[in-house]
Amino acid sequence: MYGKKAETAMDAVSMQVVVDAKDVHDKTNSDTTSFGAQKSLAFVVAWLRSELRRPNTQLKWTSTENMWADAGTKLMSLVHMRKIISTGQWSVSYSPGFVKQVYKASKSKPAARAVDAKKNALFGEPLEKNDAMLGHLMKLSEKRGWHARAGVGINVAFNARSFRTPEPRFSISQFPFRTTYARFDHPSGQCEWRRLETSAKYSDFSNQHALFDHMVPILITLFHDGGTVNLEYLPQKL
Repeated sequence: MYGKKAETAMDAVSMQVVVDAKDVHDKTNSDTTSFGAQKSLAFVVAWLRSELRRPNTQLKWTSTENMWADAGTKLMSLVHMRKIISTGQWSVSYSPGFVKQVYKASKSKPAARAVDAKKNALFGEPLEKNDAMLGHLMKLSEKRGWHARAGVGINVAFNARSFRTPEPRFSISQFPFRTTYARFDHPSGQCEWRRLETSAKYSDFSNQHALFDHMVPILITLFHDGGTVNLEYLPQKL
């Protein structure tokens, strides 16, 4: 109907793609160039990323138990599917119980890779020595993985190469803002904490997983509702 303007017209229609394959969700939402053993999928993944980053397009994850379309292609119970069809409603669930914390993650350590500030310009804003966040960041840096407390979702990543988003552990609608901190190690042996962004509404970004110029040994991302972030107590691990 629109000829050459068909793609532009499609971009005006909101679309939400839902998958129950966690690896598909993570690879498609990431900017990393690693594709594991199946390197032949590199072009497919690159195409998926470009398509799912079109305007008004989002990729969501849900558990297999909640993927109601499976009943149309597999021999399984139709109770869930019939309920959804009869009510005309379906929710992409964000239950933390669906996503288990990776056990081996607790044994991983940040790579000992120093960044020469003279050769590699450090990004972000350095934290002052009297900044109240420094003590919390030091404690959180020892607890890799996902954490939760009232009003704040937290991700601690080692050897990070891109920014983080909360899905599927947390809902973007529940935590629409993120504040990101990074620790950089210098050749002298000293480390420096820097604030990369403050209360950024990442849903407005065309690329929510933008790559860093170089690897970040420790990346701490706080997802919140835009209010005051309270880190008085250590988080509870999911």
